[in-house]
Amino acid sequence: MKRMRYPLILAVILALGCKKEEVKEYTVDLEATCWDCIVQYAAGPDRGRLDTLLGSVNEATGDTFVETGRYALVMKQGDALFFRACRIRPDTVFGDIELRTSGTVPPITVVVDTSETCAVINQAVALE
Repeated sequence: MKRMRYPLILAVILALGCKKEEVKEYTVDLEATCWDCIVQYAAGPDRGRLDTLLGSVNEATGDTFVETGRYALVMKQGDALFFRACRIRPDTVFGDIELRTSGTVPPITVVVDTSETCAVINQAVALE
């Protein structure tokens, strides 16, 4: 009977020693502002998500209004952030593309003018 106790005690000690460390998760807020573009965003090995921002045109005045998309990602320590917005029709360009991050990561802002087709943030971010 005593012989059965030692393997059991050893198994319990081994199981406690192999306990996984908890990985902290952080929320990152993303904001894309553009007219007529496709937005893609992902964190770490995630395949990413897509959204379309169309904007609008005021027919009476001919003014164009950009659209803003807001998204939230949950990241783990060491994940890389991927955030991109590309024009759907590069030959019809209205205004800049702006990408912004906020939340528990240091703020990042990327603005490209009408000469660029895409704005991209693709980097590992240092969490605060």
